[in-house]
Amino acid sequence: QYIKNIEHGYQCDIWIPAMNLIIECDGIYWHKYPERTDIDNIRTQELIEKGFKVLRLLENEIRIMSLQEFDKKLKEVI
Repeated sequence: QYIKNIEHGYQCDIWIPAMNLIIECDGIYWHKYPERTDIDNIRTQELIEKGFKVLRLLENEIRIMSLQEFDKKLKEVI
């Protein structure tokens, strides 16, 4: 889903409208650069200010994450 109602609009990875939840799956290659992390932090803050819930997960974290761990992280943001 393209998120355009924030200053730094972009195509999010997963949007669950019923929960107003955005899940970002940050790949290691692109997100190892500080400027990428900076814009991610800016977008996350803008989304939260607009009422979205945001869950950011790193690629290496996703690969080893159990369903229970994912559920715990999800409950932390909703």
